Amino acid sequence: MRRKLTLTAILASIIIAGQTAQAEQVKLNGYQQAKKIIYATFPKSTENSALRIAGCETGHTYSQWATGKAGEKGYFQIHPSNNRRSLYWKGNFVGRIMFSRLYNPWYNSKVALYMSEGGKDWHEWWICSGKLGLRR
Repeated sequence: MRRKLTLTAILASIIIAGQTAQAEQVKLNGYQQAKKIIYATFPKSTENSALRIAGCETGHTYSQWATGKAGEKGYFQIHPSNNRRSLYWKGNFVGRIMFSRLYNPWYNSKVALYMSEGGKDWHEWWICSGKLGLRR
């Protein structure tokens, strides 16, 4: 009986350790994917700030499927109230935010690029930008 209990405890600890390692791997893969996409989207001068904002907004999971309490979506937690908002880049109209596409990490990053004026104005992300010292 004692041997069974010990074996059960060992197996349980192995399973828990495996699940923890798997969760860490998923988190690392999420970070690597987010970094690749954000660095490809934002200018070199603002890519680190953008990655920090995405980390803060997703609770450092860097999940493209991150969803906020009010329905915000993606890396940059774009709020539903922005649905169909007009986007401008350097004074030119580039389109409207399509809320249904915000789980696409490339689209989410592009929208954040336009909303933040190339990563220079993080006022839309006022909580995270304040925590990270990125407020204008």
